[in-house]
Amino acid sequence: MPTDSPVERRERARKAKSASPQGLLFVVSPAALDQYEYLKRAFANDKRVRVILDRRSGERRKAPSARDGERRRADRRSRSMIDDQLRRQGWAMVRVELSVATENRIDPEPVEPAKPEAPPRSEAPAKPEVPVRPLKSILVVEADLTLTRRIEELLTRDGHRVTIAGNGVEALSLLAHQTFDLLLIDIRIPQLDGPALYRELERRAPDQARRVMFMTGGAVGAETAALLSTVRTPLLRKPLEATELRATVERFFLAADSFHRRG
Repeated sequence: MPTDSPVERRERARKAKSASPQGLLFVVSPAALDQYEYLKRAFANDKRVRVILDRRSGERRKAPSARDGERRRADRRSRSMIDDQLRRQGWAMVRVELSVATENRIDPEPVEPAKPEAPPRSEAPAKPEVPVRPLKSILVVEADLTLTRRIEELLTRDGHRVTIAGNGVEALSLLAHQTFDLLLIDIRIPQLDGPALYRELERRAPDQARRVMFMTGGAVGAETAALLSTVRTPLLRKPLEATELRATVERFFLAADSFHRRG
């Protein structure tokens, strides 16, 4: 039984590979630009479909001559050769052209039907203005820079203006020139701890003392515990939870705004 030689097998494999389809090729006449644009949009995401313009067809229309018939016959022969070559490469080719009758026809402009007059629109009632919550200012007195950056990020995201002080003395310096809607003070800040800062605020600015909310990460002494029992704002426990922090601050401002409206 005859067997194929290695050379024949390689040649047959090469021919089979070259015969595998590469895709679909649309060759569109320049006179069919609408179809060209439509095909480009329709197959924009299909990598196996290509849409091209037949440039040779456009050149023939632009440069007619006395030997036009002979040129058309030569073009038909060259077009057939190109088509055969593309098909051998595996392309399934489709030519898109307009007939002479279609190219020379002038379609009448479409007449749009008269549109019925729209009934007069009644003016919609003006929407009541929603009051915008005023920006709140918050002073954070905390020595831990990582924690203060995290608190600042969370409260700024909620629309508040946040100022940072690293110790009690720095906080007093800031409070000498401006007031805040809320003071978040760590109990164990250096130079002037939280309870001492609170007592100084009671003496210098009682209104600011009423806006203090303490933070702590551990147990407190008896004196500090007694002070905390007199402060009516919540005590924030570390490590701080983002949801708890934001909710506690929000409740503080709601209560403060309600108190001022009653007053």
